[in-house]
Amino acid sequence: MKTKCKQAVDKNLQWFCSSGVMVPENGLWGVAERLAVKSGNAALDEILESFPAWTEKSDCYVIEQRRADCNFQAAWLFLLADRIFPGCGYGETGKNILDFLYCRSGLLERKKSADIPGNWNWSHIKRDSVVYFDDEAWCIFIQLRIADEFPELDKRYNMRFWAETLAESLYAGATDPDKTPLWRGELAKPHWGALAAMALAQSGGKNMDKYRKFCLEYFRNVDIPNVSEYAYALLGAVNCMLKFGREDFLPLVEKYVDAIISVCDPASGLPPSEHSRETPAGKNLADLIYTVNWAVAGLREAGLLLGGKCTEIAGKILDFLHSIQDDSANKTFNGCWRGMYDTATGKWGGGDRFEGGGNSIYTGWTNAPIALTMLFEYMGKSMF
Repeated sequence: MKTKCKQAVDKNLQWFCSSGVMVPENGLWGVAERLAVKSGNAALDEILESFPAWTEKSDCYVIEQRRADCNFQAAWLFLLADRIFPGCGYGETGKNILDFLYCRSGLLERKKSADIPGNWNWSHIKRDSVVYFDDEAWCIFIQLRIADEFPELDKRYNMRFWAETLAESLYAGATDPDKTPLWRGELAKPHWGALAAMALAQSGGKNMDKYRKFCLEYFRNVDIPNVSEYAYALLGAVNCMLKFGREDFLPLVEKYVDAIISVCDPASGLPPSEHSRETPAGKNLADLIYTVNWAVAGLREAGLLLGGKCTEIAGKILDFLHSIQDDSANKTFNGCWRGMYDTATGKWGGGDRFEGGGNSIYTGWTNAPIALTMLFEYMGKSMF
């Protein structure tokens, strides 16, 4: 499995560099949100109307908005990949993406007097402040993880300061009725709330006690409607267990693991697509934007702590993801993972939504997170 993971990460990095999602390909102007495939894409008109910054290519559109969360995920991938692919320049690309974020993008709110200090605006196409719980959670979490692994970058960008500033803002947004309306996303669902808990657990520090209390209360009361939400919940709960202790969070981790595994296909390990609001649903559909990508990450992390069935299912999903990685001759797609795969037909597909489906190829949320999970599997390390 380790060899397969390394091969898949290598192919995916080459896709990032040659597909057109980075112009120039060294990351100086960041990473686009996704590619939207033209052929058979029923949601294409809605995508182009909803997101007005795009570049047309012969077979797809590059949806050009530079999102902070997608760029942080890509930067983390390139920085870590430099350690296993020395001499390829991936580390410099990762640093260039960070330079874009902190120095060129204008996405970071630096004013202490701002309503949400330290936040990253959703993307450069927004004229007003648009701040989501889930996206900001990734910005907090990855800033802290890069600061852990690369202290020289923490010093260069003041990453830990900005992450902890944003964590305080996020906590206020989650708990202060006067601040909550400034934020977007349904905190009651793990897609937003569990990722917020994951980020707060990573931040901790002098706020450890109040963050722990919030996270425990959140997980004890959260309603989880489908396997996608269980996957987010598992990610958040695992990090809470690591940072806050096993006693309260281990039963939650075990509960979420059991819920996910109970609906996974025994042969492939795949959970079904049930997140019907943003992507097509079906037992034969592998959703790589909201479900499979997070389920494999969460199960792998739980497996490092619990072993057994978690590790087995995560291994099956990783093997599946390796097997379906795009191998077409077209460099726009070769090495990527698209947004949905139909196991009944053995092809990419299954339908489209304007933020999900087989014809959306996300840089963050799909490609970088899957490649990161494979990278951590190859290195034998935890993402936390």
